[in-house]
Amino acid sequence: MRKPNAASHAAQRAHLIQAARRCFARAGFDGCSTESVRVEAKTSTGKLFHYFPNKQALILAVVEAHTRSTHSSLSALEHHDDARAALRLLLKGVIEAAADPEERCLILEISAAASRDEEIAKLSAQADKVLVQTLSALIARVKKGFLLPDEQMVALLSSWIDGVFSRAGTDPSFNPLTMLATMDNLLAVLQGTHRGSGDV
Repeated sequence: MRKPNAASHAAQRAHLIQAARRCFARAGFDGCSTESVRVEAKTSTGKLFHYFPNKQALILAVVEAHTRSTHSSLSALEHHDDARAALRLLLKGVIEAAADPEERCLILEISAAASRDEEIAKLSAQADKVLVQTLSALIARVKKGFLLPDEQMVALLSSWIDGVFSRAGTDPSFNPLTMLATMDNLLAVLQGTHRGSGDV
């Protein structure tokens, strides 16, 4: 019996996860069926269930993949040579994610599902923990410190991140990209480097 090709197996699994991600972002975990995923992936029912025996397995695979991606991105930023630049990149990435309909909807769906599913809650908590750790590490490394204590800075920026996603998810007229300039001004004020219009 021929052994399955590991690379081909991984590629097919990743393809199915991406198809499920698109479906879940459009219709939510409850509103998307395995048949919708099958059609999105352009595959057979047998092949889909070979990799994922049920919808819950698909949901967990999508959440796990998203958690790994978040961890990888944040880890790279945490080890960035310029902590101030890395902090700005982190917050810019948040804004861009909130502006991306698929990414925003998936993150909000994961957040909602975490309140009713223990496994999703654990994965969501892991992602939140890494975010807080990265914020803490970068804030501590900024050479010109902030006007607030580090732990208050972490709490403030974490709340700001939650607020951007919440507003983007509930207000169709809100464009998260308009927050880029606001973010720069906020960081400047918190570092005591902001110069108002009356300053010289």
